[in-house]
Amino acid sequence: MILPDNPSQVCCFTGHRDISPEKEALLSPLLTLTLRNLLLDRGFTDYLCGGAVGFDIIAAEHFLTLRDQYHAGKLHLLLPFPGYDDRWPPESRERLQSLMEKADSVLYAADHSFPGVYYKRDRMLVNLSSLCVAYLTRSRGGTYYTVSYAYDAKKEIINLAKLPQMGIY
Repeated sequence: MILPDNPSQVCCFTGHRDISPEKEALLSPLLTLTLRNLLLDRGFTDYLCGGAVGFDIIAAEHFLTLRDQYHAGKLHLLLPFPGYDDRWPPESRERLQSLMEKADSVLYAADHSFPGVYYKRDRMLVNLSSLCVAYLTRSRGGTYYTVSYAYDAKKEIINLAKLPQMGIY
């Protein structure tokens, strides 16, 4: 994975896995607007995705649409370990596989599963970036851990779930 020397140009994604089609439909316009602003107005060049079902994949897919439209920015997948998606439903595995084929790079936090490997991936996402685009609605789980870690690391956080116009809590 080749990233800029300065993480000020790097954004990571984190969010809940359970995004209903209704929530995704409401979230999509704001996500696209946010990513377009980061890409075109704020100069973010690199986008890190942890590859989880739900928000991670949705955000990466939206970014790829913008990357293709504006010919700008790079998507880097930072996955926990090879084969971590082995037990996923076929549709979810296909979406991840498509992202892997379209990403500018794919990196693994570890070469095998072990207790804490997902937290290691989450910390890497935050440490390599200056901004975290999140979809956080509850104070527990991996997304909460990642956003808390970003907050403690004094990273900028955009929580799309907390923007009032969303109405999708």
